[in-house]
Amino acid sequence: MAYLSYLDLPPDAHFGGHLIAVAGYDSTSNHVLIADIEPKMTGVKTGHFYTLPLERLSEARDSKHQPFPPKNQWFTFDFSNTQRPDRAAICEAIEQNVQAMLNPPIKNFGVAGIHTAIARIRKWPQLLDDQTLRAALFNVYVYSEIGGTGSGLFRYMYSRFLAEATEITGNAKLNAASEAISHAPSTGAH
Repeated sequence: MAYLSYLDLPPDAHFGGHLIAVAGYDSTSNHVLIADIEPKMTGVKTGHFYTLPLERLSEARDSKHQPFPPKNQWFTFDFSNTQRPDRAAICEAIEQNVQAMLNPPIKNFGVAGIHTAIARIRKWPQLLDDQTLRAALFNVYVYSEIGGTGSGLFRYMYSRFLAEATEITGNAKLNAASEAISHAPSTGAH
C-alpha cells in the first residue's frame, strides 16, 4: 500500500491484501486511473479515482513486503454475459462465506481469527509498556474504524448483499441478518 502514493502512507506501511481497480491507462503520460477508497475518510467508506504513475503500480504489484505480498496478481472481469443471480446462486454464495469463516486457511482469518485476536490482545497489558499499549490500541482503532475495512466496507457490503438476497430468495431471515450486520457496532460481538 505504501507504493500507492495517493494514500499518503508512511514508507513502511505495506499490506499486499489491499485491492484496487485499474479503470484506465493514459499512454502519453504513462499513468493509470485507479479506483480506490478515500484514504482520509471515517465512517462508511466511499471510493474515488486517482492517477498513479505506471511505475508505482508496478512497484506495488511486485512488492515483496509481508504480510501477503501481492505476487503480481490481477483479476480481469468480463461482465458481458452477466445475469441476475438466482436463489441457488445466492444460497451457494452464503454457504461459501460461512465455510470460509468457519474453516479459514490460517488462524488469523474468520472466526478463528477473532478468537486469536482476543487472546493476543488480552496479553498486551503484560507485554507492552503504557506508551506502546496506547499506540497499539490506537492502531487497532485506526485500522478497524478509520483506515481499514473492519467497521465499514466489508460489513456494509455484506449487509447490502443480504438485503438484496432477501428480495431474490424471499427468505426474511436474510433481511434480519442484514439489519443486524448493518447496525452492529464493530467493537461488539453479535
